[in-house]
Amino acid sequence: MTNDPHPPSNTLLGVKVEDYAVIATMSTVLPGITIAKGCLIAAHSSVTADTEENMLYRGVPAKKVSLTSSILLRDGSRKPAYPWVKHFQRGYPDEIVAYWKYLK
Repeated sequence: MTNDPHPPSNTLLGVKVEDYAVIATMSTVLPGITIAKGCLIAAHSSVTADTEENMLYRGVPAKKVSLTSSILLRDGSRKPAYPWVKHFQRGYPDEIVAYWKYLK
């Protein structure tokens, strides 16, 4: 993630990452960008514009590909991999997991 839109400068624009978004390895998110709730940014992507909720983005520059819910788990269950809070809770406090179950 970057924060200087015109380096070197004194202007700093942070990146906003909303709840349950995932940014995969070696991706770049430019200053002032919002990664929307539930988004997945594929590895090696370069995000140059705000994203939409629950969408998969990939590439350089990152382009919208599909709903994240269309990505299936690779465990043979054929269930959606996203939103990930529906099947992954390891290491999260019980009260957070209970809230996630409440959201379902």
